[in-house]
Amino acid sequence: MTLIGFLHHRKDPQTVIKAYAYAVIAAAEGATMLYFSPNNVNVVAKSIRGYVYENGQWVERLSRYPDVIYNTGSPEKLAFSQSIINSLKKRHSFYHSFHR
Repeated sequence: MTLIGFLHHRKDPQTVIKAYAYAVIAAAEGATMLYFSPNNVNVVAKSIRGYVYENGQWVERLSRYPDVIYNTGSPEKLAFSQSIINSLKKRHSFYHSFHR
């Protein structure tokens, strides 16, 4: 199954309205969306502690690295985690969506 990473600077997916919509669309297409923030990435273990939307709620999961990552967090707020983001970019397709 395809795993789509949804990278955001906020730790809680319930505070990001579009996270729910993306999770539902991913599921409808047969994929899983993992919501996470940079501080939940373990570069050494190549794992991420994030959230998936299951049965009407966000559930915390330890996961492998996603197949693709959608970076939708604020560049200014994610700047402190640039080394983690750069590490992810080396291994995965990485897409950005910044709104000001």
